Amino acid sequence: MKTPRPSPPARRRLRFAAAGAAGAVAGLAAAAVLLLGPASGAIGDLPSPPALDPARIIDATHVPPVLTLPGEPVTLRYDIYCQPPAGSAGDECDAAGTVYVRAGDAGAFRPLPLALDRRAAEGRWAGRVPADIARSRDGFSYYAVLRNRAAGTEMTLPAGGAAAPQRAYAMSAPVAVELGAHSFGRTRAATARPFSALWGNGPSDAGLEGGREAEPVGPGSFVVAADGTVTVLDQVHHRALVEAPGARSLRDVPLDINGTLADLAGGGDGPLWVLETAGADAPLLKEFARDGAAQDEVPLGERTAAQLRLGPAGPVVKEYPSEEWVPAVEDGAPLGLRAQRRAAEPLRAVSATRQVAVVRTGDEVRVGVVGPAGVERAWRVHSATPMAEVQLAEPYADGVLLVIRTYTDVRGEFEVVRLGARGLVSSFALPAEDWAETMPLSRFRLSGSSLYQLGSNPSGVHVDRFDLEVRS
Repeated sequence: MKTPRPSPPARRRLRFAAAGAAGAVAGLAAAAVLLLGPASGAIGDLPSPPALDPARIIDATHVPPVLTLPGEPVTLRYDIYCQPPAGSAGDECDAAGTVYVRAGDAGAFRPLPLALDRRAAEGRWAGRVPADIARSRDGFSYYAVLRNRAAGTEMTLPAGGAAAPQRAYAMSAPVAVELGAHSFGRTRAATARPFSALWGNGPSDAGLEGGREAEPVGPGSFVVAADGTVTVLDQVHHRALVEAPGARSLRDVPLDINGTLADLAGGGDGPLWVLETAGADAPLLKEFARDGAAQDEVPLGERTAAQLRLGPAGPVVKEYPSEEWVPAVEDGAPLGLRAQRRAAEPLRAVSATRQVAVVRTGDEVRVGVVGPAGVERAWRVHSATPMAEVQLAEPYADGVLLVIRTYTDVRGEFEVVRLGARGLVSSFALPAEDWAETMPLSRFRLSGSSLYQLGSNPSGVHVDRFDLEVRS
């Protein structure tokens, strides 16, 4: 779901977008970043921000196509924001840009000048990918250089440029899946509730912020270990709450965090990782031991980040506006900004050789499992009921398990969709249960053959388990 375009006055202020809040997983959301000073190099550490000069600011949003169909026309669109030149009668900045595109992921890039899209409301530049490149069975890769011509500043998107470009993957024979119209109110009951806590300030209570004039904010995220232990990030109380199977009480793990909404990964026998997305110049990834002792801190290179996941080689962060998954640690050591940029990937790795690609476009969600030779399996999921963000996309059995928010003007639920080699295996609905705000894309986790949901109501917060297979 594309982030609503701000009003003209808002575009001239410093804006740090909460990327992905209503967007999606792996390429579904558009988000903005702020660029200051002269040209932003394609590879290199971020410079220290100079004194703010609004006239030199340039930021942009872009939604990558991610998965394309054979022969499908592909247009790359960039919403560019900067301050209009002094004395200008209009509200549009004096911007320009060039996309560098090539078939596959090797060879020379072809420059593609962007043109102002007069049909758009404001500030959109676009370019059609040449047909011979769009038809490539290997997909295509690209990056853009966007300019504020009046000030002489520019940005490269993604920041890695030619060394770490965006990728679009070609789906040769996707399986069509029709969900039909969603039946609201027919939700599945939970198998069990392995975690619950009341709102409050006691040792086993969860923190709650907000009130009558503000949206309530509760625990931001959670993780589930292989043995079923649930860890909930209670950022309001600067701690994690841990409930193990059969335990009589919650275990309190103090954490040195700033208390804002944050994402969580890890747990079990390994460390806990906390992604702080507010309160600093850039997102910050923190590592904690099982007892809460602080270990490492890893500064991240972009102004916004929406998700933290534990990949096969360590924690990875979905950053914007590059729309890429960025590894933050390698062989147990934090990566610097230069190394992060070089290792950034457009898709999230789920094993040493496999990645998952997901993109929502209109009434369709496209899903692909990508291996060394390209897209190995792909699906096109349609629904007669509007779909919003994809909350979860994880490999499961011979396919992928999706959790998609579906909605009307008056209500919303989640649709759990299991995809297999031949198409739809099963689906069921879950209630929204999002009374208190969390990290936007951290309400669900898949562990073994069970799906877990972080929910809340006016009494407290809980985690429900839904078994996908019959347990003997």
